[in-house]
Amino acid sequence: MWKGEVSDLIKLPDERDSGIFVEGDTMHLVLRTRKHRQEGSHLQFRCACGTERFCAKCEFQIHFGKAEKGKKLWDFNSGQFLKELKEQLRHIGVAEYDWLSWKSFRAGRATEMANDGYGLGQILLAGEWRSVSFLRYLDIEKVNPCKLLSTAIDESDGE
Repeated sequence: MWKGEVSDLIKLPDERDSGIFVEGDTMHLVLRTRKHRQEGSHLQFRCACGTERFCAKCEFQIHFGKAEKGKKLWDFNSGQFLKELKEQLRHIGVAEYDWLSWKSFRAGRATEMANDGYGLGQILLAGEWRSVSFLRYLDIEKVNPCKLLSTAIDESDGE
């Protein structure tokens, strides 16, 4: 993972597979490729401070804010990271740690956004979902279906 400026990282240099930068209240993660997006990915994480959620943008700034731009931040791939995360979760006694996947993170984010009142279009864009298939991954015990439906109806009123 590399740290850099907006102009450096929107179009990744050939020697880089990923990049990360903060612009205003948003952290940007740029990936050259992803499992089902061979054309690459540009994910955005807005500041979640003031909510009960973990704020990836602010945590990144705390831990890497003073890192030199253009330098590698860590030297492991997503598979290695996920393997280590599962091992740490097992070590601290988290049940069902082995079920964790990158899709779990995307599904959890979609669930949080639905609960926070984001519209379906915003959720689709944030997770780079290609269809409303993300609805299959929502944690229905944590989502307020009335709120989600109300937001969808409010969005459709503007069309």
